[in-house]
Amino acid sequence: MNLKFYNESFSGAVRQRNLFLLTTLTSLALNVILGFAILHINQQVVIIPANLDQKLNYSNRHVDNQYLEMMSKYFISQLLEKTSSNIRQKHHTLLQYVSGSSYQKIANHLAEEESKYIELNLSTHFEIKEMFVNVDKMTATIKGIIHSYFGKSGSSKDLANYQITYEFNNGRLLLCGFTKIEAPK
Repeated sequence: MNLKFYNESFSGAVRQRNLFLLTTLTSLALNVILGFAILHINQQVVIIPANLDQKLNYSNRHVDNQYLEMMSKYFISQLLEKTSSNIRQKHHTLLQYVSGSSYQKIANHLAEEESKYIELNLSTHFEIKEMFVNVDKMTATIKGIIHSYFGKSGSSKDLANYQITYEFNNGRLLLCGFTKIEAPK
């Protein structure tokens, strides 16, 4: 009698073990399949920030004109809307968005600029007049007026054109260059 009871209990435990093993292996296989699927899906994200009235599209492979324009406005403010007291914070924030291949060059330029701003007690403000973005070339050309204030004594106002170049890497828009360009005459 006891032998029959043990055989039934043992076969029940084996069935439970086999069911648990089958469930675990099925779950593991599905997780692996979903992991590969996530890596290969080109998911598009639509962003509608509170301060904009239009949507911005980007995926892990490309950006649209509106997104490039919005980010260019952000970068131009970080690059040209500075004072001697906030320049370190602006540069620190900006360097988080710089491409690895351009990092050293841009970091050196910003360090030189920081010294100049502090030495001259310089403040700048950039008034955007026109912006042209090119998603294919990943560039933005910004035309405007740069206002410079030297301490409490002097100021200047000049027309200026800048070009920002980008790279899009793994779903991140990265700054590659920022140059002042001469206006065509």
